[in-house]
Amino acid sequence: MNKEMKFDYLKSKIKLNSKIILEKYKVDIQEIIEIFNLQYEYFEEHLRVAYLECYFNDDEFTNLLATALRKNMFSFFSAILQTQEGLVGSARIVFRNIFEFLIIGKYAAISKNMEFINKWEKGEEVSLKYEVFSKIRKPDSEEIKKLWKTLCSFTHSTIYAQQVDFDATKYFNDIKFNLVLLKVFLEMNFHLMNSYYINKSLQYYTQVSDIYPVNEFNEIPVKEKKKLLKLLFTKTKLKMERDPRKVIYDYKLKWEIKK
Repeated sequence: MNKEMKFDYLKSKIKLNSKIILEKYKVDIQEIIEIFNLQYEYFEEHLRVAYLECYFNDDEFTNLLATALRKNMFSFFSAILQTQEGLVGSARIVFRNIFEFLIIGKYAAISKNMEFINKWEKGEEVSLKYEVFSKIRKPDSEEIKKLWKTLCSFTHSTIYAQQVDFDATKYFNDIKFNLVLLKVFLEMNFHLMNSYYINKSLQYYTQVSDIYPVNEFNEIPVKEKKKLLKLLFTKTKLKMERDPRKVIYDYKLKWEIKK
């Protein structure tokens, strides 16, 4: 079998995997896509207003947050597709990007550490261990740190990285794990978005503006999107075990940063 034929064979496996995974995890996938759609629209509506001349905020940490949140939405889209197709190993490489944007974004918003923010904006490498986690006084979340180590093991060339087969029936546990992580990260992303980027002023101007009027293409008012997202997060957490719930809980706590 030549390379072109093998490539076509793997493409056909994606279709079969997608069918198997959707049948087994239909409810989970529908929840994730609904959350993604609502969150993406919610962010875009506020982002459009945030860049109006009458409102524009040029704070460095605000720009960092906007960049992190926008990039995360594309990363979520990629990870959802890859998980649906059975490419669980590839999705986990993207998970680390999502997670690190979430941690860096919240730390930057709380600390307003300009040395750190400028370093990030210049494209220089920042260390989560030494420049972020070591600076957080509370909470001392072992679950968050443990998850980061797990994500690192997925992205480095370790025994835990990637996958050695492409048969969805052999990877149900891995697929389920990916779906749980997607729900965890989507809730963390909404917390970062709604607590540190979208302030009360931006919420008000977005709700009274006609940037995205309610019509047949945008049937849910922005205020209702927020309520629906909170209800969906409550629903999805009920099916989670303790560790993923604890990651969400500690991320949403008020962080105390060392001076």
